[in-house]
Amino acid sequence: MKLKKIFYVVVSALFLVFGLIGIVVPGLPTTPLLLVSVFCAAHGSTRFHQWMIRQTWYKNHVESYVESRAMTRKSKAIILATASTMIGVAMIFVGYWQIKVMLMILVVLKYVYFLKYIETIEPTVQKEGKLE
Repeated sequence: MKLKKIFYVVVSALFLVFGLIGIVVPGLPTTPLLLVSVFCAAHGSTRFHQWMIRQTWYKNHVESYVESRAMTRKSKAIILATASTMIGVAMIFVGYWQIKVMLMILVVLKYVYFLKYIETIEPTVQKEGKLE
């Protein structure tokens, strides 16, 4: 049983690193990597999981989706715009048309998924009076 927990913590840490790298690297999806990291952390270590869910990046990118499979319109717009920009930059530097086509398909699928399968919710008021 202890080996299983160690495995989950190691996998969680790896996906956390890749997820954080995905913030600046075009084409590397941040949110799904962070979701896998949180999932593995929850199975591997209660303390590690609690640390992760207290982090600002988790609250900004993952929390509402994990809790309700929903995001605010603003969150969706920021994620879609950022990811599309990064993929667009990658398309500029890629020399093969086949990869450019694959990246365009990725953009279309991303929009379909976000618009069709992720519910849009209204922003909630936090304790400090700021909108989420």
